[in-house]
Amino acid sequence: MNAIGGINWKLPGEWIEWEIDVPEDGLYQIALKVKQDQLRGIYATRSLTINGEVPFKEMKRIRFNYSPAWQTQVLGSGEDQPYQFHLEKGKHRIRMTVTLGDIAPLLRTVESSVLELNEMYRKILMITSNSPDPLRDYQLERRIPEMMEVFERQADTLRSVADYLEKATGEQSDKVAVLHAMVLQLEDMAARPETVPKRLDTFKINVGGLGTWILSVREQPITLDYLVVSPPGESLPKAEASTVQQVKHELGAYVASYTEDYDSIGNVEQKKDAITVWITTGRDQAQVLKGMIDDSFTPDTDVSVQLRLVPPNILLPATLSGKAQM
Repeated sequence: MNAIGGINWKLPGEWIEWEIDVPEDGLYQIALKVKQDQLRGIYATRSLTINGEVPFKEMKRIRFNYSPAWQTQVLGSGEDQPYQFHLEKGKHRIRMTVTLGDIAPLLRTVESSVLELNEMYRKILMITSNSPDPLRDYQLERRIPEMMEVFERQADTLRSVADYLEKATGEQSDKVAVLHAMVLQLEDMAARPETVPKRLDTFKINVGGLGTWILSVREQPITLDYLVVSPPGESLPKAEASTVQQVKHELGAYVASYTEDYDSIGNVEQKKDAITVWITTGRDQAQVLKGMIDDSFTPDTDVSVQLRLVPPNILLPATLSGKAQM
């Protein structure tokens, strides 16, 4: 509820902007409490501007690597080398925009590979049809002389993209596995062209997987909790709760489980007439509905409404069996 971004801030060109009030002229560092837990094996990229201008070229491509946990990331070239931004006293606008950064040339490379492989698939299909005869030798290497050269070249191209991602992120993932699967098939078909007709379906699926890969990598989601502008060297809040804070929270939640009614949404203003409404949607939708009830329905009708959450797999069976208590 308190964070922003995630899947709602992932497409190139989307931006988030903050207005800050700097107390005095000087050099400042910028830190973010951030989590990038959507793109394993790849990284998300953002650009940063202050008052509509990029402070320096490093801010055109800010990289956020995969991490399942919240992090306090200080913008800089290293943990002990934060970038320093000169800000004058007064208000400033800091904007972060989704950008592809170094991923853009990789996407263009894979897109060109998909186009060429699709073209080769159509050429093969013109000879073999949709249902190739498994006992027939179509002699594709002779009828399509460039076929093996295309397979070998595209295998090298896709391997270079996969190697770059593995080196940049330091890990293997499903994002790279798609590329490796295509590379293995292309190399094997180039070495054994007589097997190409019977492998057309798998070839088509793998090429389609490359198209899906392009769409998924183009999305660059990260989640932000807050932004901190502070003098260099100033201590920053920890991204994760301490052990004491976690124990305190769990004890509080345990006590509240006996005293709080988590199924009721919002406060119930006591009116002369009152009704109880069962709802099977999520808590977020129920809170929106409760706000609409309190703003319009209750003032107009003088009827108070108690909104209660119930699991969707309980209400219907209980009603049909005649065991529901209204």
